[in-house]
Amino acid sequence: MLCLAAWVLALAGCATSSPSSRETAARAASGPDPLQEKGFVLEVLRHVYRWHFDQSYVLEAGNLGQLEVWSRRLSPRLDAEDRSDYAEMWIPAVKTVVELKRAEYSVPELKLDIVEKEFKVVRVVRQFQAPAARRLYQSRSYPVQEVREFLFATRADRLPVSDALRAGARQLIADYLNRSHPEPFSQAQVFYISPLSRVCNEVWVFWETGRKLMLFAADMDLSSPSFSRVSQLRMQAIDLDKDVVASTREAPGSNAFVTKDWVGRLFFNCIMYGEKLTRTPEELQRLRAGSANPAPQ
Repeated sequence: MLCLAAWVLALAGCATSSPSSRETAARAASGPDPLQEKGFVLEVLRHVYRWHFDQSYVLEAGNLGQLEVWSRRLSPRLDAEDRSDYAEMWIPAVKTVVELKRAEYSVPELKLDIVEKEFKVVRVVRQFQAPAARRLYQSRSYPVQEVREFLFATRADRLPVSDALRAGARQLIADYLNRSHPEPFSQAQVFYISPLSRVCNEVWVFWETGRKLMLFAADMDLSSPSFSRVSQLRMQAIDLDKDVVASTREAPGSNAFVTKDWVGRLFFNCIMYGEKLTRTPEELQRLRAGSANPAPQ
């Protein structure tokens, strides 16, 4: 709780409003900008706090009672069939950029249309300066007390994992085990599933006995019960014995490693707030064979 209070105080910024671009003004004329909706912004802050905050983010606490968040739309070059929207948020007090995407595109070979209703977090980066001049952003301020109360009240919130997401993850795990661990298991295997985020299409699994981290991601809302076209689900495995470094300075310029601080945050989310699953060797063997019986979900 002390860390939570210190972080919220550190986030306090000046309550000002920056000029918007013509593009932003045009959007505002057509309706409310979702990037400015308080509920959405609070969910993004919760995601950043839960998954990316560490003690190095704590700055000197000031006497201001407002948290300032900048936002703007981006216009990257896209393929003709790609109608996705991109945006970013800048949190000045902790020098953090949050990159967002609302996916909308077609996959003709799969006869699949990916259409997201809301922006989702795709990347969080800490850097010294804002990515662009302040005049290009819209700025809103939020009472620190309100942010603090929201983070505390929702600290253990969980979204249900749909059957379709579980089925897709099981298939990807079975394929991974057949490739990387072909020998039958002799003991039960323990897994922890991280909570789903309302603003990020990712779910992490900590395979404790296998000493692996598994990331499942898609350009679709993983929390939706209608998530049924699991061919779009992707999986990445991280080996805790090979892919973890104390600092990014050990492997500058490489994206192949994760840091011990990041792994610690993932353990916290998976073990403290996640779902624990234990599967017997027999259940895992049925999983390998493509059985519909329950397996690591």
